[in-house]
Amino acid sequence: KKVVIFMSLSYVNSQIQYYNHLISLTNVSIGNKEEKIQRLKNVKSELLDIKGEFSNYERRTKEPEFTSTTWHGKLATEFHSFRLGDLVSNYRYLYQNQLSDIVSKIETKINDLNQQIQNLKEDINKYENRRSDLYNLRTKLKNEGGMN
Repeated sequence: KKVVIFMSLSYVNSQIQYYNHLISLTNVSIGNKEEKIQRLKNVKSELLDIKGEFSNYERRTKEPEFTSTTWHGKLATEFHSFRLGDLVSNYRYLYQNQLSDIVSKIETKINDLNQQIQNLKEDINKYENRRSDLYNLRTKLKNEGGMN
């Protein structure tokens, strides 16, 4: 009977170690994901600053103003049309669409990582509950076996 109890205690102890290891690995994974979130938040903040700068500097796409004394003629007219048309619209597209899309993708990734962290925390809770059950079982086996 004592050999069976010893094997059972050995098995329970190995399971406790296993769950301790799982909890530790899961905490490391959570830490890594939290670091990624922080880096993504920093990048998002920088991109929003850049987007604001682009917005503030949009008026410069229309400078310098051309007059008949500075530059005139067909090339001046074509350039003026290009600047007010394609240049301004492409400039706006860059900061209004492309930067906004990137920021949106970053926000989605942050949300995904937060969900993964929540799932990992739930896993830890399950592992801790199982480990607690194993501690109780170990105590019971020790008491039944006369081992203190």
